[in-house]
Amino acid sequence: MITSFLVLLGYIWKEAHSNWVRHVILSFPHFPDHWPPLTIFFISDIHRRIVSSRMLEEVRGKADLVVIGGDLAERGVPEARVRENVRRLREVAPVYFVWGNNDDEVDYDLQSVFEEERVHVLKNKAKVWEHGGVPVALIGVGDVSRKEADIDRALEHVPPQSFRILACHNPAIVARLREEQHISLVLSGHTHGGQIRFFSIGLYEKGAFP
Repeated sequence: MITSFLVLLGYIWKEAHSNWVRHVILSFPHFPDHWPPLTIFFISDIHRRIVSSRMLEEVRGKADLVVIGGDLAERGVPEARVRENVRRLREVAPVYFVWGNNDDEVDYDLQSVFEEERVHVLKNKAKVWEHGGVPVALIGVGDVSRKEADIDRALEHVPPQSFRILACHNPAIVARLREEQHISLVLSGHTHGGQIRFFSIGLYEKGAFP
C-alpha cells in the first residue's frame, strides 16, 4: 500500500514538473488559406517555475508572438524570477500578457516590471496589427473570478473585419461570448489541464481544443 502511494506521488510530481510543447494546427473560415499562417506560443500558469530553456528551443524562430495566459507569478515568487522568465520568452517573440487570479499577490509592482521588460499587457483592451494585409486583433480581458473581465470595452477599437483572438486567464469567459462579437479563438489557462484528476473525474474539465 505504501509502495503504491509513493509510486503515485512520484508520478504526480513528475507530471507537475514536466515540460513539453504541444503543436496544434487550427483552421478557421474567417482565416482563409491564402493568408500566411499565424503562429502563437501560448503559455500559462507558470507560477513558481522557471521557464525551461530546452522547451523554448522548440519554438524559437517559429512563433510570431508569445501570449502568457496569466498566473505568471504568485505570492512568494521573487521579482528576479519573473524578469528572467519574461526575458526568456521575449527571445522567442514579442510577449503579450493577461492577468490571472494569482498575479497581484506579489509584494512588488508587477505592472512596472512589465513596462521595463517590454511586455504588452492587455487588460480589457486589444492589440491590432496587419497580417498578410488583413487586420488581426489579440483581445485581452481581465480575470473572470475577480469580476474584471469586460469584453465590450476590449472590443471598442477593434475593426469589424478583423480576425479576433481572445485571451483570458479563466476559460469561464466562453460563457460570456456573444455571436456578434465574432471571436474565432479563445486562449485560456487556469485549470492546469484539469487540475488533480482521478481517471475522468477532476475539479475542472480536462484542457482541450474543441
